[in-house]
Amino acid sequence: MNFADLLFLLIALFFVIKGFFRGFISEFMSMAALILGLIAALAFQNQVASLLKDMIKSDTFRPLVAFFLIFIGTYIIVKLLELLLHNAIEAIRMNSLDRLLGFVWGLLETSVIILIVVFLIYRFKFKAGMSFLDESVVAKYARDFLHGLHLEGFDLDKVKDLPGVIKKNV
Repeated sequence: MNFADLLFLLIALFFVIKGFFRGFISEFMSMAALILGLIAALAFQNQVASLLKDMIKSDTFRPLVAFFLIFIGTYIIVKLLELLLHNAIEAIRMNSLDRLLGFVWGLLETSVIILIVVFLIYRFKFKAGMSFLDESVVAKYARDFLHGLHLEGFDLDKVKDLPGVIKKNV
């Protein structure tokens, strides 16, 4: 175990403790609010921007306002749904299960973060990061997992039009 493993352990402790105390519903819905807010904003900002044409004259500022209006609106709707679900969980006295699942969710979040960090360090051949991870037990498992996914040929340059890709698939 080296410094990288200790760092990964601290990250895991943070997310596991946070997941346990907040519970699965709060953790999952918070992430869903961010992701759905981004997807909705990227997919519909042009349509909303055209509706704002009379109110906002700046062609630069209008899409930005549209993006944030959609993002905030979606975020609020998902967070209200979270509140309803949380109240339902409390009403049927399932707090313990919610916390246990929050703990598991924290482990999953940690795993995803570690996989992304290891992937990016090796994908972009970040030498200092690669030497930092060379002796890491956790990074070895992450590299093996990523190798099994066959991501070696993944090319970020192919995803130039992210809003267009999201819009086509939503």
